[in-house]
Amino acid sequence: MRDPKNWNEKQREVDQWLSALGHPERGPLFLYVVGTNGKGSTGRALARALGDLTGLKVGHFLSPHIHKYNERIMMGEDPIDDRSLEEVQEEVNRVEREYRLPPLPYFIHSFVEAMVAFRDLKIAVIEAGIGALEDVTNILPFEAVLLTTMSLDHTNVLGHRLEDIAFQKASAVIPGKTLFSTNQAPEARKVIEDLARKAGSPVLFFDPAWVKDARVEFQEEAESVPSDAGLWTMTFHYDHGWLSGPYRSCMVGLHQVQNLGSALSAMEVLMDPDREEFARLHAFFLSGDRAWIKERIRESLAKVYLPGRLELLSRDPFILIDGAHNDQAISLLMDNLTWLGLAKGGKWGPPALIYGTHDDKVSDRMREKIFHFVDASYPVEVEEVSDEDRVREVGEAIVQALADEPHRPILVAGSLYLLDGASHYLAQERK
Repeated sequence: MRDPKNWNEKQREVDQWLSALGHPERGPLFLYVVGTNGKGSTGRALARALGDLTGLKVGHFLSPHIHKYNERIMMGEDPIDDRSLEEVQEEVNRVEREYRLPPLPYFIHSFVEAMVAFRDLKIAVIEAGIGALEDVTNILPFEAVLLTTMSLDHTNVLGHRLEDIAFQKASAVIPGKTLFSTNQAPEARKVIEDLARKAGSPVLFFDPAWVKDARVEFQEEAESVPSDAGLWTMTFHYDHGWLSGPYRSCMVGLHQVQNLGSALSAMEVLMDPDREEFARLHAFFLSGDRAWIKERIRESLAKVYLPGRLELLSRDPFILIDGAHNDQAISLLMDNLTWLGLAKGGKWGPPALIYGTHDDKVSDRMREKIFHFVDASYPVEVEEVSDEDRVREVGEAIVQALADEPHRPILVAGSLYLLDGASHYLAQERK
């Protein structure tokens, strides 16, 4: 939590809103996920494990959504239902009129709605928006902070150097409490270590060597496959500390190996009943037995699901979607495609790419690199386009790609707002 004396204008405005709403944020115990890529997957892993360990409905605020706005406000395993969301929005709108509150941008408005929705919960995981230091989410009192991978993104706000971005994000460190981080580039790591040292906080970095033997297994495309299991699963071995052992995930990819490994490395401390540092969290656990906790974590990670993250929608035709919308994510995507055999000389061969992203998100160098990597590209407009037109354009691009080469894999990638079009296309085809 940022010192209230240093809050910026937007942070003060949000506090004004929350005050008018009766300070709903003063109920739950919050955990904070901050970074450029991997926040959603890491946050889902953490929230799902906490739900299984406590038997409680754990809130999770994240963005953006893929299919429906409700996905931004997770209530336990599911997005907030329509009726509950409508009640939250009615309360927020009533307070806005009654107190003549300042208007809020889209993301900030959704954050305020999440706070109202989480009012009666005991635990919630909060995903930062842009950065952390100046982000509106940083007015909450957090119990722990997890840092995911950092790269150049939102440079007009956060700065044009990785060190600047790392400073903005790692400034969320809680004095005296362990700061958890995935593996970072050397320049980001140094900033994180400096900030943690000044705050008197230990810092635990995940080491990629702790995760081994990652493999993908395809499931049969049939009605018997659970909806949260997907069409493929990934197995891996985590080899560090008391959570060591085999794990399974329905989220696939080398980046998910890193996300889930980072989550496990944080859980080694967060969930450890022998560590007093997070005793407030442990007070909610149904058991303090390490073996029981480990088994619940293993079961929960096997069920974690988040749409649009290297998600296989269909085997025939082979349609894959991924929200690779910046340079780091696109680089990871190409590594994943090679690993999965979706590259020249691979089992499946290079896919046709249906792609769209905001102009300032991806460098010309990386855009050219991904276009040369795939077999063909079909650009789709993302900016200043309605949701309906975007969905229609993605469907038309898929039809064209299949007409050009029926047996070639299709990859829909770029802005997360683009990915729903592929799901709509398949839904229409199956009708």
